[in-house]
Amino acid sequence: MWWASMDVTRWNRLTTLFREILEKDDAARTTMLGKLSIQDPDMYREIKSLLDADTDESSILDGFAVDAVDLDDLLSIDGSRIGPWRVVRRIGSGGMGNVYLAEREEGGFDQRVALKLIRHGMDSVQILRRFESERRIQARLQHPNIARLLDGGLTDDHRPWFAMEYVEGEPVDRYCTNNRLGVEERLNLFVTIASAVQYAHSSLVVHRDLKPDNIMVSGPADSPEVKLLDFGIASVLDEGDDAVKLTRDGARPMTPAYAAPEQLLGKPVTTAGDVYSLGMVLYELLSGCKPYSTQEISVHDLAKLIEQTPPPRPSSVAVTADAVSADKQMQQPVNRNDELSGTGKDPVGSVPGDNRLNDPLETERIPAGSIAVQNQALSPATRRLRRRLEGDLDVIILKAIHPDPGQRYQTVEQFIADIQRHLSGQPVHARPESKRYRMGKFIRRHKPMVLAGTLLLITLIAGIVAFAWQFNIAAAERDRARVEAETSHQVAGFLQGLFASVDPSVSRGDMLTARELLDRGAVQIGTELAGQPDVQARMLDVLGNVYISLWMFEEALNVYEQALSIRQNRPFVRQEDIAQSYHNLGKAFNRDGRFRQADSLLTLAMDLRVSTFGERHPSVAQSLREMGSLLENRNRYDEAIDGYRTAISIYEQDTGADHKESILALKSNIGFAYHRKGDDDQAERYIRETLDRLRELYPVAHPSVSSALHRLASVLHAQARYEESRQVQFENLDMAASLYGEDHPVTALGYTNYAGLLKTLERYAEAESYQHRAHHIFLNKLGDEHPQVSISYNNLANLKHDQGDLDSAVVYHALALDLARRLYGNQHDEVANSLNNLGAVRLDQLRYAEAESLFRETLSIDLRVLGEKHPFVAMDYQAVAITLMHQGKLDEAEPYLLKAIEITRETQGEDHPRFAIVNGELGRFLLLKGEFVTAELLLAEVLGRHEKEQAQGSWRTAEVRSLYGESLFRQGKIDEAGPHLSKGYEELMQARPNDLRFTALARNRLADYYEATGNTDEAEKLRNQ
Repeated sequence: MWWASMDVTRWNRLTTLFREILEKDDAARTTMLGKLSIQDPDMYREIKSLLDADTDESSILDGFAVDAVDLDDLLSIDGSRIGPWRVVRRIGSGGMGNVYLAEREEGGFDQRVALKLIRHGMDSVQILRRFESERRIQARLQHPNIARLLDGGLTDDHRPWFAMEYVEGEPVDRYCTNNRLGVEERLNLFVTIASAVQYAHSSLVVHRDLKPDNIMVSGPADSPEVKLLDFGIASVLDEGDDAVKLTRDGARPMTPAYAAPEQLLGKPVTTAGDVYSLGMVLYELLSGCKPYSTQEISVHDLAKLIEQTPPPRPSSVAVTADAVSADKQMQQPVNRNDELSGTGKDPVGSVPGDNRLNDPLETERIPAGSIAVQNQALSPATRRLRRRLEGDLDVIILKAIHPDPGQRYQTVEQFIADIQRHLSGQPVHARPESKRYRMGKFIRRHKPMVLAGTLLLITLIAGIVAFAWQFNIAAAERDRARVEAETSHQVAGFLQGLFASVDPSVSRGDMLTARELLDRGAVQIGTELAGQPDVQARMLDVLGNVYISLWMFEEALNVYEQALSIRQNRPFVRQEDIAQSYHNLGKAFNRDGRFRQADSLLTLAMDLRVSTFGERHPSVAQSLREMGSLLENRNRYDEAIDGYRTAISIYEQDTGADHKESILALKSNIGFAYHRKGDDDQAERYIRETLDRLRELYPVAHPSVSSALHRLASVLHAQARYEESRQVQFENLDMAASLYGEDHPVTALGYTNYAGLLKTLERYAEAESYQHRAHHIFLNKLGDEHPQVSISYNNLANLKHDQGDLDSAVVYHALALDLARRLYGNQHDEVANSLNNLGAVRLDQLRYAEAESLFRETLSIDLRVLGEKHPFVAMDYQAVAITLMHQGKLDEAEPYLLKAIEITRETQGEDHPRFAIVNGELGRFLLLKGEFVTAELLLAEVLGRHEKEQAQGSWRTAEVRSLYGESLFRQGKIDEAGPHLSKGYEELMQARPNDLRFTALARNRLADYYEATGNTDEAEKLRNQ
């Protein structure tokens, strides 16, 4: 940039000339520029560029362009002393100067301030008067909710400065969102803010730049502390000689998104301008939206837009910040590829162009054609908010932001008064007079008195109708109990008739499958139960639940949608029934891997249940359980665990029903969440406790027992307790096959789990057989877009890699990665899993740069979604280190390798086989560094552990044996080295004959040994292979 090399003298001349030219009329300005172009062409071009920037209204930051460039921006003054203050760092820039965080260096005070210092070169008489005006403005404003002026003076080079109270906190909009303040709380907070502005007006000061970023709030939600900031562009209302006209002294003094139209057009600003800005702030605080878009529009066009286009009512666009992102993960973790020489790891409604402050509920969250609920796209919380804003608050806010200043509140005090009248239930002045409106307000404000009078009036009538009323209540209760009993009786009778279909005397010998039985039931519900909507809907729920247990998700969605439609079309819609349908649909979408739809529907169900029953109802616990699985799928394990625990406490406090099985399921979920976050000790404790209790409840085969066995086997595998895991897996496979059949997805999960164990034991052919069987089941039963299919592709790719078929491995990894990205997006651990495993293949293909890139991307994703203290992250660090070592970048590799060792020790412990594996890589690193003695000691220890912990004939043991032989050979211990080099190579040839990395390197080591011992023929033979 041209100013980067400009000296201070020339800079001062440029700013002085620029300001002089700005103050001239067009004719005088043209004359000055003409002379300048002849006398100093470079200065002319610089001034001209600043003038062009200053008059360019296409930018929303339209104004004095030179203010964007300050020598203080280029030359740091951190650490320098100004008065009694030491500058810490620059924290912002204003229209005339920079703002610094500073600390007191004198007087024994421990105090921090925001110190404002005039810019270099901006020391014309007008600028200094402006700065002094700013100081006077600040000095006259002594209010607890306005940041105070503490000190001021001149620097050694005669630049004015003043120190303001340093305010910690957050902008008011973020404070309200983060503290989940309700409408009344936001209104009371706004009254405090507006009162500070009214005080400034009473001191003849207009702020002119009110916006959330200039309103800082701190403290707890029940006692917030407000501080109004930045009166640096304020205007003094009196027009005496000391008043400074602020027209061109810096960037145009406003933020367009909050500025009144007259301010945008450069007209004189009065207190009505601050009223407008306050109205815009309140609009955002209550609705979560801005009424107008300010992106890519000039201030002139924005002013015309405001004057010509009425803003939407806040109640028509309001949204709540209750949405969560919907990128979700798979149902279980998968071990990362362990071929990496020791790596291995498994409210809607907006204004066009509107910038929303809160995360909106996505309009796609309830897919068109999925359920017939167009008017249900808004969450219940958003609908409640919109109803709350209708009426008084709409009118109050729209009056405050009227484009005509004469139609706004004439003072902030009037604005505050109407808000307070609304809060106290009185008629607001902004609304037109009407007897009905005033009467309604009177009744709400004087409920006790009105009720008393009304009671006196109706006492006689009440006496007459009391008996009839009581009779009707009793009859209604009897009717409700009768309907419930009849519904239960009809449901039981329908099920009895349905299952009688399998009786040979009824079916005449034709045996029905579960699928056929369910499909027949769905048809019968539509015919035999016509005219009984409650029974129909409940029976459809029952069928949907059975479909889900059989992993027939599309069928479940169909019957759940039918149930929802029936409930919505009843004369009297019961919100609890609608919530149950939303929950069921969300559950089906979740199990089918369609996480966006699941998130939307489960959120709607949760909101309805909380609004209907409160936060401690068993139905809320049911929602927390299903939402927890979605949180797990986003790698948000701690939040999921918190939700599960809350659900357990709700169930435990409800004595009206037996929730024993639900509590056990939640404890199992907690255990598996701990497993997925890498804490296998906690995982085992929860899952074993659950399993023991389930065995007591169900002494014979049961789906809940099978699920707990599956999870326990995964935990034991991760703990390297392979034989225990194998025994549990066999028990689970037998139970799953007996419950579901051998070709069911649940049984296929068992095949996948067992294939993973066989892979770890290096029994690759057997593992591939089990994984192929599972893969075909997943494809046939779930389709080719389900998360389990992505996992299966990944597992098959790893097994192809293990067996040396690198080309097939790449194909399978590409399929897995493509599907994972479509299911989860880019920032997800399952995507990282695929990237890592593809990187391992590229490494074995000796494509080091490509492997390094893949491993670094994996590390970045895992750090973001898992945090540093996770076994997968240790494996990521190790993978990067290995790739760097192969490229000879030893200094760069060392910190990655040490980090891998540290995290493995912390997350899995030194007794875990992975700790020996990563130390084997450290031994390789020491060999490459030439530290042969240390390498020998470390590799001897690792070799001893591998011989005990790894499978017989393991390639890992063979690789470390070859490395150990090299450590001996490099020290001249030729006789000791030979047997290890020879045996290591032979074992690798058995395990990985076509390997280009481990086996090839072991071959080279053995050839070097033969050459050193004079056996050149054997050496040449090896090198020619």
